[in-house]
Amino acid sequence: MNKGWKSRNGPWKQYYDNGQTSVEGRFSDGKKVGVWKYFLRNGVVRARGKYVAGKMTGVWRFHRQSGTVWAVGHFKDNRQHGSWKRYKDDGSLEVEGRFVEGKLQGGWKKKK
Repeated sequence: MNKGWKSRNGPWKQYYDNGQTSVEGRFSDGKKVGVWKYFLRNGVVRARGKYVAGKMTGVWRFHRQSGTVWAVGHFKDNRQHGSWKRYKDDGSLEVEGRFVEGKLQGGWKKKK
């Protein structure tokens, strides 16, 4: 993390050169907290999830440029942990897996 971030507190936004928001969230004592959203240049939310004390935690959702859901999964202390699902362009489930502390357990299971 950038050393200048240690003193950041409150709402935070960054922008692309085209003026669109690229990221928005909140800092507390220089650490990301609460819900953060990351955007694509077209304004679609690319990723959305929660930080606790600067670490990705809980359910995160990832989207394609079209806005459709690409993946939904859980984090614990910045690592993939728990159930993960990836979806096809049409929204149907493609694969699912389970992570423990960042390591995929038993591989991805394809769905028909």
